[in-house]
Amino acid sequence: HEYAVLGPSVNLAARLMMTATNPGILVDDMIRMRSNKGFGFNALEPVKAKGFDSPVPIYEPLSNVERRWGRMESNFVGRATEVKRLVGMAREMTAFNSTAKLAFVSAESGTGKSTTIIH
Repeated sequence: HEYAVLGPSVNLAARLMMTATNPGILVDDMIRMRSNKGFGFNALEPVKAKGFDSPVPIYEPLSNVERRWGRMESNFVGRATEVKRLVGMAREMTAFNSTAKLAFVSAESGTGKSTTIIH
């Protein structure tokens, strides 16, 4: 017996697999809307796909950790002194004969600690 899966979702999946800019797992808007709160999504450039009248919005799912950590913000301002100090400490830590050092960053929730360290 042979089985076949048909329909617009299957056709879209086949088209997305063939795109040159495919970063891995991609979903359409329907899947994004039905997912639970454990995922965030990075909106990618809509793609023109055969069988669709207009460009199709596509998304790359992000894990909970990826949503919060590691993304540099283009509008990051106001922490140049702190970033310079942390970079200086990091350079000292990687020096050949350096003693062990520890940087402790503490502040109220939402004040930009993680973003400062990322930058």
